[in-house]
Amino acid sequence: MLDAGTYDDPAPDDSLDQQVSQLPPEIQTVIRLRFYEELSLQEIAGITGWNLSTVKTRLYNGLKKLRIALEGGAT
Repeated sequence: MLDAGTYDDPAPDDSLDQQVSQLPPEIQTVIRLRFYEELSLQEIAGITGWNLSTVKTRLYNGLKKLRIALEGGAT
C-alpha cells in the first residue's frame, strides 16, 4: 500500500511543457485543461466560455503543432 505522503505525481516532460508554452495562449489553455487537468471538452467549453467546436478546433490544431514540433519540424 502506498503512503499518501510519499507519492509524487509525475511532472510533465520538460520538452513537451516547453513546446506547449510556445503555443498561442488560447491553445495552451485548452491543452493544459484537457491533459494536465484531465477535463472533458465540454467542461473546458464551460470554463472558458468558448463554444465546443472552438475548443475542439484549438485542441486539434494544438496537438498537430505539438506533433510537428516534437518530430523536429517548425511550428
